[in-house]
Amino acid sequence: MTPLLQINDLTITCKDKLLIKNVDLCLNQGECIALTGPSGSGKTTLLKAICHILPQSFTVSGKICFLKNDISKLSLRQLNKYLGTGITMILQTPADNFDDRKSILSHFEEAMHASSSKAKEEVKRLAVDLLYKMQLAYPQNLLKRRSFELSQGLCQRVILALTLMQRPKLILADEFTCSLDIITRVQILQLLKNLHQEMGFGLLFITHNKDDARFLADRTYHLEHATLQQRILDGT
Repeated sequence: MTPLLQINDLTITCKDKLLIKNVDLCLNQGECIALTGPSGSGKTTLLKAICHILPQSFTVSGKICFLKNDISKLSLRQLNKYLGTGITMILQTPADNFDDRKSILSHFEEAMHASSSKAKEEVKRLAVDLLYKMQLAYPQNLLKRRSFELSQGLCQRVILALTLMQRPKLILADEFTCSLDIITRVQILQLLKNLHQEMGFGLLFITHNKDDARFLADRTYHLEHATLQQRILDGT
């Protein structure tokens, strides 16, 4: 099986502080991996390193390969061809994924414009179909609204729809359910699991919740003291 994401000997420092040391990780196509660890252990840093969105004060060494292509030394402009349809990231805070000045439909139009030149009516049709897939009623009305008018649960479902608009091969998700109440969290997790099984994308997600990891992940890695270890969650 061809690895979707292969990380070898990844080390990240910031102002002489060691954040991640000699990390190796492999995620196969269609696989789901949970990344656990205490706050400040470098989980988000690892995901941002994959997407090249760390501040300039961070130094990254090692190799990051996506579908056997080494993307670790690419400029942001060169990396763009791998983003969207290849790799996409869901940020931890729902509001960080939106521009409050723009309608939800505008966000879908921008997401599609990055990878295609589909007509606006076609984008709207695709957006409505995806929002129905997210189990949202009256999606045509939802497209007219702005993110600050939506609940956290609605925001997360819209974010998932936006993320899937370009049918990415790999989704990176940073604690995407941490701000939700338990009932909404379970609903979102079940929805994501169904979509993962249906669409076959790879998923690397950060969580502090062992139950979430058990429910979604094929394998779990634990990051602590700058090092990464594979861990079997046994109910303890």
